[in-house]
Amino acid sequence: MLKKIVYIIISVSLLSFIACDRYIESRDPVRSLPDDVPVPSNISLYVNNLSVSLSWEISDTSTVSQYRIYVSENDTLNYQLEDSTSSMSIDLDNLILNRLYYFKVAAVSSSGLEGHFSDESFAQIGVLSMIIANDNKYTNRQTV
Repeated sequence: MLKKIVYIIISVSLLSFIACDRYIESRDPVRSLPDDVPVPSNISLYVNNLSVSLSWEISDTSTVSQYRIYVSENDTLNYQLEDSTSSMSIDLDNLILNRLYYFKVAAVSSSGLEGHFSDESFAQIGVLSMIIANDNKYTNRQTV
């Protein structure tokens, strides 16, 4: 009886190894990998008064439905989604003075797949102009 059980176990394991040799190639387009989403490049930053204007280029816009803008304050590790747009530029408002901001952009395909981040760009928001005494040319006051 023991010999019969051992024989059955060996036969079943041998058959399972032989049966697993078969490979069927699928030509099903549903199971094929999607094309890579192009990566935005040549990020341009223009610092305005408490805002930044970002613009970028992309090699092929035919598969892109929108762009996501990620921002990090004071470090390059903690990026958060700030905004999204369908154009290749955006203005980010209400930024804080004397704070260093880092920016990355990612393209999103029409199927919702987000591509790789662009290279990092950064800007520090500073005072661009100041109005003294209701825009007078001169003042006698020592405080602003």
